[in-house]
Amino acid sequence: MGRELNNKEFSYRLDKKDMNPDTVNITQVNDLLVDFKRVRMRTVRLIKEIPHDFALSYLHNGIGSIKQCLARILYCYEYHFSSWQRKRWESLDSLNLCMGQDELLQPNLLQLLEYSELITKKIYSMLIAVYSQKKERELTDLLLFVLNIESYYYEKIITILKLLSMQNNRPFDQFTDEYKVPKEQSASRWLNIEAGLFAIGSSEAESSFDVEKPRHNIYLERFSIATDLVTNGEYLEFVEAGGYYQDHLWFDEGNFYKQGSQVIHPIYWKKDKNYWYEYSIDKGFVLLDVNNPIMHINYYEASAFAHWKKMRLPTEQQMEVAMSHSEANEMNHHLWSWTDSSFTGYPGAMFNNTHFFYPMRRADLMVLRGGSFVSDQKIKRKSFRARARPYHSHYLAGIRLVK
Repeated sequence: MGRELNNKEFSYRLDKKDMNPDTVNITQVNDLLVDFKRVRMRTVRLIKEIPHDFALSYLHNGIGSIKQCLARILYCYEYHFSSWQRKRWESLDSLNLCMGQDELLQPNLLQLLEYSELITKKIYSMLIAVYSQKKERELTDLLLFVLNIESYYYEKIITILKLLSMQNNRPFDQFTDEYKVPKEQSASRWLNIEAGLFAIGSSEAESSFDVEKPRHNIYLERFSIATDLVTNGEYLEFVEAGGYYQDHLWFDEGNFYKQGSQVIHPIYWKKDKNYWYEYSIDKGFVLLDVNNPIMHINYYEASAFAHWKKMRLPTEQQMEVAMSHSEANEMNHHLWSWTDSSFTGYPGAMFNNTHFFYPMRRADLMVLRGGSFVSDQKIKRKSFRARARPYHSHYLAGIRLVK
């Protein structure tokens, strides 16, 4: 599908004569150009490995398709860079159509991949030209913004692929350890945070989404947060203790979810002859590893487990404060952590640049924090706020407890 991007086409590096050393870090900008190439090529390479029918398959309940994710990525580049140029690029209308549910709409997947390579070279050339003209700051912020979006959708593509793989019983042995949760899991430990006033959110000087701003103060009572995620073995105890049948552990909406979906265990688990198995993207169903963190769990399941353990899920404020703590490097972030916080704007927030990426007027979205084992470092920052519908189980999300 399409021609492979050539590293030589992106080998140009700026030097001191190209830029104003008083306003920009030359090494940092060159690293950003390399990062742009890496993020773009990583997405295209992943999609080229995916069977064509999987790339077009549309999943309902707000999940979408792989083709739709690629169209959204390209639309973001088109929309924001053409706005910065004050010149409408020709592909916006067709990309907008492609983001709908009808996968027969043009452009098709092959055309999208070809355009993806074209837009990469187009924007790369623009970056070189603009940085050489010493107009750095505004474009740097814009590039970081769209790279955040692409990194988010890259992770979503992987989760859609795994769901389609299980539904069709078609493992992909070409996928490497990059797409599998790390096996390491240490003994459960607790990070103690004393009561106090804390600053959370992103400052105006930082490159981030509007929903991470403004930086503001909050007060938190003393709490203890687990440095590690709940394991398969711990969650299996909940399942075998009848946790899915104990309605008092679940919110009313969670009980409605159970009744409607007939779920009695995590979506990627199954039991056969007294043994539990978990679906792996490269091998299909394998014996459940009780030491791995429980993953692909939704908010209702995470909340019910926390109640069963007589503990709580962290709020997003507790997660950010814990991630800012001097001992934060002890925290395991192999999976996103569900929080007990609904997705709303911060006090005094102004939403200018994220209407496409973040629907702001949604009461049914919950916040996830921390990042996963495939998350790009750009979105594993402590202020980043991911969001998901509480009944979605396909995300790379796990359970972290507080007490």
